Amino acid sequence: MRTRLTAGFTLIELLVVVAIIGLLLGILLPSLGSARETARRTVCQGSRLRSMGQGHAGYQADNREFIVTANTTGSRFLVKDSSGEIDRARTARNIELATDPSDPIVYRDWLSPLVGEGLSNGGSRAQRMSILLNEFGCPSQTWSVNDLAGSAGDEAEFERINEGPVGFRAVSYLMPNAWNHRFSESPTAILAARRGLAALPSDRWFVTDSNFYAKATPPVTYNGKITQVGLQPSEKVYVADGTRYFTTRDNLTLFISPIANLYGAFTSNGGPNCDGSTSYGSNPFSGNPNEIFNRDNSMRHSGSINALFFDGSVRYLQRDDALGNVDYYFPTGTTMSQRQLGQDGLRPTIEAQAFIGANRDPDDPNGYTVR
Repeated sequence: MRTRLTAGFTLIELLVVVAIIGLLLGILLPSLGSARETARRTVCQGSRLRSMGQGHAGYQADNREFIVTANTTGSRFLVKDSSGEIDRARTARNIELATDPSDPIVYRDWLSPLVGEGLSNGGSRAQRMSILLNEFGCPSQTWSVNDLAGSAGDEAEFERINEGPVGFRAVSYLMPNAWNHRFSESPTAILAARRGLAALPSDRWFVTDSNFYAKATPPVTYNGKITQVGLQPSEKVYVADGTRYFTTRDNLTLFISPIANLYGAFTSNGGPNCDGSTSYGSNPFSGNPNEIFNRDNSMRHSGSINALFFDGSVRYLQRDDALGNVDYYFPTGTTMSQRQLGQDGLRPTIEAQAFIGANRDPDDPNGYTVR
């Protein structure tokens, strides 16, 4: 009786198969990773930023063309002391006690007024912050907060959530701080009809920022209306990818004070064109942030960013364009003097310096005037 021999693989054949599989994986895995990032970027553009643009369109339509800024939404919590100065403690307490989903969590919070009505309930300030960051964040933003900065009367609630299973994802989107500044219209005219906001004080506005005015001077006609951001709202960035902020590789903080001294968790100083930015700059001017991880995490889409423009469009800005085009981040007519452009920490990025050099009118006495 004959014994049938079963064919098998030799060692050489097995090694060849393994090598082929390894080669295929080496070819396919980068493509799969690239496809996943493309999908995340698409969600960031479509599901996140475009929905914010729709919320903004509704807000300014209901509020006499005013855009969401600290001087429109945060102002109704403002309390002044007997000398006419802002009473920070009482103002902060008013913000801490607010529970409506559309109420700003901090006075520079532009996101809650845009998307808050879509939340199922209000809840505490810390609960609303967790929902905003976790449910309305960029899919490519994978970091979570591990440290809280600042102080607040409800700090214990923030700590409880941060130490729990839900926590806080890192901030995903920032508004260039320029849109918060220089209101020239009379206080009685700055009343948001839908929310019945309190009039702002005539002698001192809610937002002040010496760093901003050291860098640029907005036009006196700008007072925060959609019709005043620029000649072409389609060329002005309202909100863009951005993160605040890493102090080390493994330490990402969230600023929880209701009133931040400068920018807080929702705004960036100037925008990606500022070399001293704690979110985008290579030479951050405060807080000892780690510029490498801040910039990488802010420009997390293959080194570039997604941006929502004031006309509701969303665009993918290549790195050089995002860091260079200063016209994106300031109202038309904003001036930057030679002195302002040359200050350490506040000076433009290398890309922005090249943009200004190529587009500046040599006869402009201001140094550069934003178009």
